[in-house]
Amino acid sequence: MRHYTSDKPFEREFDGLRRYEPISRSHDGLVSILHVERDRNGEFFYYVMDIADDEQNAQRIDPDKYCPKTLATVLRQRGRLSVEECIQAGMVLVCCNSLSFTMADFF
Repeated sequence: MRHYTSDKPFEREFDGLRRYEPISRSHDGLVSILHVERDRNGEFFYYVMDIADDEQNAQRIDPDKYCPKTLATVLRQRGRLSVEECIQAGMVLVCCNSLSFTMADFF
């Protein structure tokens, strides 16, 4: 159910996901979104995406212990990224920017 005071944030988020879906599969650093859809009444939307690596076991996922590996979890564990990882993250952002996405599309 919608919990917005206006339709603008809902539509912006839905539109961003729809535009991101085909792009998500264009770079290894992006999580793939496989499907984005609205319910018949337009009250909510949903999407299907690949599961993120587990923070401890990468792609060996135990559903009972799963914790997604995110930038926040990596920084919490290690304090900082390596130079190579920073370059990789920058490349992903450049890829998104070249495809007309900005950070505002993600937040």
